[in-house]
Amino acid sequence: MMIDSQRFIFDAETATTMGGRTRQLTYGYDLIIKKDSIEAYLPYFGVAYTGTIGSSDDGGIKFKTADFDYTIKDAKKGGWDILIKPKNITDATQITMNISKAGYTTVQVNSTNRGMISFYGSIRAIKH
Repeated sequence: MMIDSQRFIFDAETATTMGGRTRQLTYGYDLIIKKDSIEAYLPYFGVAYTGTIGSSDDGGIKFKTADFDYTIKDAKKGGWDILIKPKNITDATQITMNISKAGYTTVQVNSTNRGMISFYGSIRAIKH
């Protein structure tokens, strides 16, 4: 199973801020999970607690790391609950994934410098 093997992609379809504002997303925002790395390309809408002066960043959650903790457990109603803790990434200190048996997924991203944001979408296998 792709969940146990840690080889899947989460495709984000909507984003919801802590304030409850929901936005439909265009195609191309994802979170790639591999056994040896995690790569995030997700948008961010919401409250930032700190800003970066002179930054050309568009404010998204973008990183690639090979240094992270990955914990998986069976969900109470079927599916899986995954907790990912990237190390040394302030844009995403904790990523919680709730995956249904059908692959529908909710992702919550907690950050040091920003309010929590949730994404809804689905997962698919990595082809290569």
